[in-house]
Amino acid sequence: MEKPSFLNKDFIHSYERRKKSHDYKDTYKYHIILKKQEKCGSFGKVIGDASILPGFPGCADIKRSLVGSIIKKHLFNFDKTYTSFQMLQFKVMPDHVHILLQVKERLPKHLGYYIGRLKAGIAEECSRRMNKIFSAEDIFKPNYTDRIVWSFINLQTLIKYIKENPHRLAMRIQFPEFFKKMRNLKIDDIDCDLYGNLFLLRNPDKMPLVVHHDATEEEIAQIAEDCVCNVLEKGIIVTAAISRKEKEIRDLCENYGGSLIRIQYEEFSEKFHPSEHDSDLCKEGRLLIISIKYPKGTKLIKPISRKMNQLAERICQPDFDVVLRTATASNRN
Repeated sequence: MEKPSFLNKDFIHSYERRKKSHDYKDTYKYHIILKKQEKCGSFGKVIGDASILPGFPGCADIKRSLVGSIIKKHLFNFDKTYTSFQMLQFKVMPDHVHILLQVKERLPKHLGYYIGRLKAGIAEECSRRMNKIFSAEDIFKPNYTDRIVWSFINLQTLIKYIKENPHRLAMRIQFPEFFKKMRNLKIDDIDCDLYGNLFLLRNPDKMPLVVHHDATEEEIAQIAEDCVCNVLEKGIIVTAAISRKEKEIRDLCENYGGSLIRIQYEEFSEKFHPSEHDSDLCKEGRLLIISIKYPKGTKLIKPISRKMNQLAERICQPDFDVVLRTATASNRN
């Protein structure tokens, strides 16, 4: 994949980097994602009915494979084995694992040591029960993603997001037409039309992509790296993609398999259908298009650009999910 010209030569696009200035022995809460090794069998499959709300009998869930069941067992017992931790929530998905973990007291070793021991223990039990030698790398991709949970609001959003992972996956499988409808939603005081995957608004790891006109090449390269790392960590990029540099970074994120919320200022036509490219992304659940409903033909001026960028930043704020729950949404077709 050819890199845009503004990226520096040592551009890093690894989801597994640790934060250099952070103390991984101290008491923090973390959202951790372990990704399945490609050659490993699925951790489970979707069962249940996506039309039933999460938490009700018959709703979507994951029927775990033997490997998935072993993973669940070790997650359930993790804070019993390592009493400095509290397991707040976890979910074993077919190709990845979500872990919401609290460090209750200062650790004698780096957080990564305990995640490594978790993965090694899972591999050891898989070896015993399946009569085959497994290493951690046979089951999981190297290393892991970590995100620090800074606020109570973000914690509650994460718990809900992790619990409802099977529902969102089941919706993509069972009701692909759900992502090809136009809806109306009021975000704060802005009346918007939306097309695509509404569930992207629920992702707690959203990042605005805004490149200011006076940004240096080094600053743009850092924005690009942060955005790509975010989508590799299953986060979302939110952008109006107004400038050429923003479009290039948006395309880069798409090429790395990222999911996007894209803001446009012109209204959708009465019989709106996205381009073939955008339609494919919507069907994959990777795109949500938000229109702030200016009439067709309106000239893009600075106040409108500013409004779109402010909306992108607002959608990424930690309390946005709380605001979203109070909004009313209705089908247009």
